[in-house]
Amino acid sequence: MTTSENRPNTTSNGTTSGSEGWNSTPSSSYNSTYVPYTPIYPLPPTQTGPLYDTRLKEATRRVQKKINFYRTLTSYVVINGFLWILWMMTGVGYPWPIWVSLGWGIGLAFQFLDAFAFGVSDSQRQQMIEDEMRRMGHR
Repeated sequence: MTTSENRPNTTSNGTTSGSEGWNSTPSSSYNSTYVPYTPIYPLPPTQTGPLYDTRLKEATRRVQKKINFYRTLTSYVVINGFLWILWMMTGVGYPWPIWVSLGWGIGLAFQFLDAFAFGVSDSQRQQMIEDEMRRMGHR
C-alpha cells in the first residue's frame, strides 16, 4: 500500500475532493453530540407593563442627562480653548479667561455630579413629593 492510498484525495491546490476527504462523515471515536450555543449573558425577556415603562422612562432620562453633559463639556473645551488662545494672541497680560473657565467649570462639575453620581431618580422624586404632601396635611 502506498502513502497516497492512506490520504484523502487532494487537488493540485491542496484542497480535498471526493467522499473520503477531510469533510467526510466523522469516525465513531468522534463525539458528534450537538451542543446549542448559550450566550454568557441571557437576553432580557421582552417586557411590558407599568413597571417596565417606568424603568424605561428613568433610563431614558438618565441617558439624556449624560448626553447633555457631554455636549456641555464639548462646548466648554471649545469655547474656553478659543478664549485662552485669544488671550495668548493679544499679549499675555492678566489671565482673564480664568474667570470664565472657573465659573463655567463649577457649573460643569455640578452637571457631572447630577448625571453620573447624585442624580435623583423618578421614584425618589415621587417619594419626596408624597412626603411633602403628607407634611402639608394632604393624604
